[in-house]
Parts: sequence; C-alpha cells; structure tokens
Amino acid sequence: MNDPTEAQLTQSLADHAADAPSDDSLLSDVHTRLHRRRRARTTGAVVLACAAVATALTATQALTDPSKPPLPPAVIAPPPRPAVAAGWHWESYSNVQVQIPDSWQEGGANSLWACSKEKPAGPMIGRISLLPSPAMACMKAAPPVDLRVSHLFFDDNPRPGVFPRGDGWTEETRVLDGLGLTVFSDDDVLRRQILDSALLINGTDVNRCTPSSPLAAGSGKRPPATGGLASVGVVDSVQICAYTDSADPIRPPLLASAEITGDGARAVGEALQAAPTIASVMNRSPAVTSDSCDITDREILVLKVHGDKGEQDVLVRITDCAWNGFDDGVTARRLTKDALQPLLTAVGRPEALSSTLKQLLR
Repeated sequence: MNDPTEAQLTQSLADHAADAPSDDSLLSDVHTRLHRRRRARTTGAVVLACAAVATALTATQALTDPSKPPLPPAVIAPPPRPAVAAGWHWESYSNVQVQIPDSWQEGGANSLWACSKEKPAGPMIGRISLLPSPAMACMKAAPPVDLRVSHLFFDDNPRPGVFPRGDGWTEETRVLDGLGLTVFSDDDVLRRQILDSALLINGTDVNRCTPSSPLAAGSGKRPPATGGLASVGVVDSVQICAYTDSADPIRPPLLASAEITGDGARAVGEALQAAPTIASVMNRSPAVTSDSCDITDREILVLKVHGDKGEQDVLVRITDCAWNGFDDGVTARRLTKDALQPLLTAVGRPEALSSTLKQLLR
C-alpha cells in the first residue's frame, strides 16, 4: 500500500478499534439504558397514581366531613320529548301514543257516527266513552258527506283494514296490542302519516305518563310523601296523566296525557299551593251520595309537578262519587278554579263535567 491516503485511513481505523467496547460491555450498556427508561416510566406512573389517590381521599373527606356543607340534592330534569312533526302533537290512550295535527280537537266518543244532524266544528279525536251510550250508532257505513270531518278514533273492538266510504273518503283501522286506531279522512297521505306514527308506549309516553298507575287504582291511594308541593321550588313543568279508576283486566287505564310548561306551569304550581287545605283525606264522606253520581266511571288525574328543587306527584280527584281535591301525600287541598281549569283544558278531560265541577268552573 503505497498510497498515503489509504495508509492514513488504515491507521485511523486501527486506533479507534482499540477504544471500541467489547461485546460484553456493549450488551451491558444497552441493558443499563433500558432499565433507566423503564424506571423513569414507572416513577411517572406512581406519581399519577398517588395524585389520583389524594384526589379521591379529598373527595371522600368532603362527603363525610361533618364540618363541610352537604352537596345539594340532584334535580332530575324531565327527559327530552320525542321528535314530532311541526304543527303536530302526541296523543295517548291506554298503552299507545300517536301523532295528530294540532288542529284536531277532542271530540269525545265517536260522535261522528252518532246520528247527529250537525257537522262537527272540525277534525277530531274520539276516545272510548265512559258514559252510558245506549244507542249511539246509526247503523250506517258513514255519515252523510255534508256532515263529514276527519277523525282519529281509539277502538277496543277493532276490525282492521281499509274501507272506502265514497266521495274520496276512506276509513282505515290498524291494531296495536289489541287496541284499534281508526282514521277517517279524504286525505290519503295524512291518514297514513297518522297511522304510521303510532307506537306502543315503552315505559312512559311523551308526557312521562305510564299506561297504568297505582294512584288510579281506587280512591284510597295517596302519593308518596316525598316533601310535598312546598319542596319542589319554582315549578317549571306539570305533566298531566288522566286515568279511569275502573278495573279493566284487558286495557291499561290511561285515557290521555298533556304537559304545561313555562309561565303556565308556574301559575299552576302557585295555585295548587294556594288552595285551601283539608284536615284529612281519609274516611271522608263522598261529596254526594252514590245515587246522585252522573258519571258511572270515575276519572282521576295524576300530576307530576317538576320544579327547580325537586319533583312531586299530586293526585287530583274530580268525581262527585267521592271526595274531591288535590293530594300531594303531605297535604290535601280543595279544588279551586285557578288550579283545576288549566289542567282540564290541557288534557281535555273529563269527558263530561259533573254538576259540582260545572259550578266550580263557572
């Protein structure tokens, strides 16, 4: 090797080779570095764990230390309402709820087929009547054309199918869990939209009403005493569940439901608490004798009064066949027009006003 550059390169490699670590030394250095990295990660994890334990201990001390103020009770907001088409609302009956245009109004029993010679004011909703109706049907397929309006009718003796009624009008019945929903209309698209929206109530309906309620099963029940109306604070919503207290082994007793919110709910809450109190709701004589009852099946309203501090069920008895009044489980109060009228207007019940209610609401 006579090239000077090559000679210098060879000498440099030889010098550095003498300083290079042995195989054993190189493996030891690698293990040392890995151990340092693992220890650093472990130390960080221990620090985080200690911080978490300290936080948990502080939170536990805050909950158990009597010198610290207790946490306020949680106020459970009403669940969000299911989606509904603009200009429509939900109607409930028994264990079924269905969407209806806002312009359709409560029409009582199926009065469109009741031999009337007057045309109803507009589209209507018919529920199975609780009143004596010895000869309502005219035994006709449909009313005369000049007396027809669209309607929805809940039917406990349904015949499913689509039935043309002439002059562009069609009657269609669908059955959900034994309950018939009949829509009569000259608008095929509207008829199907209503029937397609029907569904079984899963737990509670859109207004938080259950198909059955223990408070509707007889006049001796009282709501759970969870603090009474005075404990709910400022009222922001009132859900109204209307039931019949007549035992029916086939159909749940829910008749209808509604909700009042905002200023209207606050006014109802104030009116309920302002109603005169009753000394006792138990073992009271009926307002009138049973022979004077002009309604065979009694209706009961169960309210869910929701405020910024809590919630309270309120039972509203509106029949002449037993004592009338509001009952929150703590205090019984007399019916007043200011408290009762908004409730009856919102839910469209009862089907007929007793003489006592007519006098009260004048």
